[in-house]
Amino acid sequence: MNYGTSVHESIEKCPVCGLNKLHKNEVIYDVPLLGQVVIFSCYCEACGYRHMDIVSMELKGGRRISYVVEDEEDIYAKIVRAPTATIKVPELGTTIRPGPAAQAFITNVEGLMERIRDAIEMAIRWSESDEEKKQGLAYLKKIEEILNGNEKATIIIEDPLGNSFIIPPKGREKKLKIEYMEY
Repeated sequence: MNYGTSVHESIEKCPVCGLNKLHKNEVIYDVPLLGQVVIFSCYCEACGYRHMDIVSMELKGGRRISYVVEDEEDIYAKIVRAPTATIKVPELGTTIRPGPAAQAFITNVEGLMERIRDAIEMAIRWSESDEEKKQGLAYLKKIEEILNGNEKATIIIEDPLGNSFIIPPKGREKKLKIEYMEY
C-alpha cells in the first residue's frame, strides 16, 4: 500500500462553530484488495469537530469480510470501516451498526476490542441489575482472553458498498474470507 497522495487541502467554515478553522484534506491511497480509495478528513481547530469518510474510486458491490483472530499476532490485523458497514463479533454478541452520523474509522483488532470494552464498561456503570453487571464483567474477561491470544473471535464486516476491508498481518492473508453479496 502506498502512503497516499494528497489531492486537496483547504481551510473552510466549520459546520458546528461557524469559524474558518476547519482543516479539510483529501488523500488518494492504493489499497490491496480494494484498489484506489479517497480518504476525506476534516478537523476544526476551534471546536474540535472531526469527520472522516472513505470512498472507493471503484465500484465493488456489497461484501462480507470475515477474519478469525486466533492468537496475539492476529490482533494486529488492520480494520478499515466505512460509514455504511456493520461490524459483528459473534463470540461477544456484539454488532456495531451504521447510524445517520456514522463515521469511517481505521484501527486494528486490538483497537476494535478496546472500543467494545469501553462500551461494555459504560453499560456496566449504567446498569441497575447485578445480573447485567455480572454478564458485562464476563464479556470484559473474554475480551482480555482474545487480546492475550487465549480465545478465538471472528471479526465480520458487512458493507453494502464494499468500501470496508481487513488487512491481515503479513503471511496470514489466507485466513481472510471475502464473500460478495447483493444488498
